[in-house]
Amino acid sequence: TLSAAFSWYSLEGNRPNTTTPRDAITGWRNNGSPLWNPVTSRVTVNGVTSAGTYGISALPPGLANAAGSGRTNSTVFVDGNGQIAFWGPTQATATNSPADRSQAVFLVNSAPEDVRTGQPLFPANPNVSSRAMYDWSSINLAAVNRLRDTARTARLELEQIFLRTPLQTLALQAGFFREDTYRYRRDLVGTADSQGSAGNLFIDANERLPDGSVNPFLGRTYIGVWRPSSYEQPLVRDTWRLQLAYTLDPARAKPGLRWLGRHQLSGYSEYKDAVQRRISYRDALVSNHEWLAPGVARADPSTVVTINYFRYYVGDAAGQNVDQGPAAFALGSYPYRWGNALTGNIRNE
Repeated sequence: TLSAAFSWYSLEGNRPNTTTPRDAITGWRNNGSPLWNPVTSRVTVNGVTSAGTYGISALPPGLANAAGSGRTNSTVFVDGNGQIAFWGPTQATATNSPADRSQAVFLVNSAPEDVRTGQPLFPANPNVSSRAMYDWSSINLAAVNRLRDTARTARLELEQIFLRTPLQTLALQAGFFREDTYRYRRDLVGTADSQGSAGNLFIDANERLPDGSVNPFLGRTYIGVWRPSSYEQPLVRDTWRLQLAYTLDPARAKPGLRWLGRHQLSGYSEYKDAVQRRISYRDALVSNHEWLAPGVARADPSTVVTINYFRYYVGDAAGQNVDQGPAAFALGSYPYRWGNALTGNIRNE
């Protein structure tokens, strides 16, 4: 007897976020909603601009530029329609390389509420808890995520009886099973990055961009995603099985030989072979430039300027809340702006 079976499974779609993002808006509000001018290094709080300047390591309450904010990486501004409005280093430079970050002209993030001062109960920044800020019942903040699963299984089985008499029986069973699966995940929002952060909801408090131009996104809400990655995970697993059984029963052939008993002998063999891989990707700058040495790994975290911090804008400048889910952008060629923000010597590549 020969039997065979084949099955196929496919899933493609998106899974909405099951938790709310970290709240980096309430703390900013409670500190007077400070606005940052990267060119002058001054802060405006409640309409009053500071007399003194601030630096990277000493920002006023309500603003942050700590590790994990993407200052060392490039920044990608993704508008609500999926268009990339700005792409360039997060900090300006006076040299001939955007990786140098030699100018005190840099972007900041709004800072979460500091709930940990004086007590050790909170291991992380608080989550958004107000539906006025984010209505999680109707807006999917993981809208840019994608998943695709496929699975194909095949089974082939052979059963053969070579010998069947009252005295003896010889039978064979052989089988083959193949499992061929593929998984693709592009989880940009809601998964931990290399620093364990799963995304924050910010207010853009930067009055100007790193190239010195006016920031058209001032006051808008966005999801900050640092160095996200995607992966493919193919798997092929084969299983071979062989079983041989022999039975000797003299009693059935001649009743007088019942005292010889009934004897069974069987052999079983199984072999499995599995090949599984995980291929990870990062959205990175891959074009060649004179300030990039040949052979540089573009998606490696150590090559800081070629990987990105993404600002997915999800609200307008009114209300300081979420109006829509983030929109995915198309991979391709985009202008990369960098240079000296103080002199206006800006390059587009």
